[in-house]
Amino acid sequence: MFQKQVRKSLDLGFSAGVLSLLPFGLSGENQHDYTHRYKIERVEERFFQPTPSYVRKSVCQAEVLAYLSKHKYRKSLFMIVGIKIGFNARITHSKNKAFKSGIDATTPGALTGIPLTGKFGFHYTGSRYEQKFIPAQLLRLCLRIVFAK
Repeated sequence: MFQKQVRKSLDLGFSAGVLSLLPFGLSGENQHDYTHRYKIERVEERFFQPTPSYVRKSVCQAEVLAYLSKHKYRKSLFMIVGIKIGFNARITHSKNKAFKSGIDATTPGALTGIPLTGKFGFHYTGSRYEQKFIPAQLLRLCLRIVFAK
């Protein structure tokens, strides 16, 4: 089993004071987590060892020679000679989104004649989680490649 995890995050904030009488602030935060988990029951590898004559015949095909000619024979050639196949694979994609937003305001006490500053705020936090299972009977894992030129 192997997995890949990605996290993206964004934080924003803003604050201001209107004539120094009503300082306030706005804030927000957003976070996304993605996880891709692969579980494979059995892996088989199938490959062959090409003979020099097989490589020569493959390289001398019209399409290959046209490609090489187009690139002035400066491109490398590779040949796929094998593959790994995963059987009874189970792929799980998970996504978690979290967010938080808020507003804060402060009332200076000088306005009321009382030497006390009042502060009020509102914050909201939420989260959403999704999980998706994808059954895969066959999963191509990787190709085996050899240098042909």
